[in-house]
Amino acid sequence: MISDKKLIYISLIISMVGFLSMVAITMAIEPRYVSVSQITSEMTGQEITTRGIIDSYFTNEGNVFITLKNRTSVKVVMFSREAGKQPWVYDLRKGDSIAVEGKVQIYKNELEIVADKITAISLS
Repeated sequence: MISDKKLIYISLIISMVGFLSMVAITMAIEPRYVSVSQITSEMTGQEITTRGIIDSYFTNEGNVFITLKNRTSVKVVMFSREAGKQPWVYDLRKGDSIAVEGKVQIYKNELEIVADKITAISLS
């Protein structure tokens, strides 16, 4: 039979392994923050979060197209199926400060972020 002291020790080890596993999984799921100037073609396919000021903005058939600037610039595309979940994105304007979560892609030899989520930081 296992003593109470050994059971406590085993329980503590299992709890710590479980906790560390949850932390690792959370870090793997949460997109990492990358400044606009640090986005490179090597990040293609990776989920990231970035933020900046809207330098240009337009919509076409429900899709949102943004040029996001923070020292350098990157194009952001939010397709209508995602934009429809956040209808306020249609009210964004040049000069607004936003955070973008999405996947880095290359389209027509240019880097872009295909956005899953846009968060307003400050609206002009």
